[in-house]
Amino acid sequence: MDPDTGVCEDVNECEDGKNGGCQHQCANLPATRLCSCDQGYELFNSTHCQDVDECQDSPCEGGCVNAVGSYSCYCHDNFILHADGQSCMVGFSNNVENDVAEIAYATYSPTACQILDSWTRILATPSVER
Repeated sequence: MDPDTGVCEDVNECEDGKNGGCQHQCANLPATRLCSCDQGYELFNSTHCQDVDECQDSPCEGGCVNAVGSYSCYCHDNFILHADGQSCMVGFSNNVENDVAEIAYATYSPTACQILDSWTRILATPSVER
């Protein structure tokens, strides 16, 4: 309360030198404060943040590795990670009579094996112009 006016004034709890007790972000509200967390974390006990295991939500088409505040995707053998960082694509190369290796890509789908098989036959045929 302001002693001159008798009016209550809000105290900014976030400016107490301790970030209002918040581990990550602190937002001042009338008569209180609100803590929030950086991306990849969730609020725990109203002031602290803990890592979210993004891999539990299966964001990756291949496999997922959780990291503190983040995650990364990887693909299994014969697949490569798409530019989106989550999808896997068929990726392989064949060397035909010492030519430079050819690479074929196809978005992973139930027919990817058929696409892969078709490219293998084309690449193995010497009369195919490249």
